Amino acid sequence: RSTLFPYTTLFRSLFIGRLFGSVTNYDIVEALKAQGHDVERSMIRMPAGPIKQVGDYHLQVQLHTDALVTVNVSVLGES
Repeated sequence: RSTLFPYTTLFRSLFIGRLFGSVTNYDIVEALKAQGHDVERSMIRMPAGPIKQVGDYHLQVQLHTDALVTVNVSVLGES
């Protein structure tokens, strides 16, 4: 059972609904580490590649061979 990692992060948006840059596995790891979770970039599963739009995403973190958890990520644009 897991109560893992829901978090919200703010990234600067250039256009409505689009990000200035993208959210990568590095950004996800840094945000999780800031919350006290010990994860590495290779653990983050982003099958669609980097996040390039504002919205809610469900990513997976491979903690161990038999332990795969879902992380709810909300990317918000600056208003």
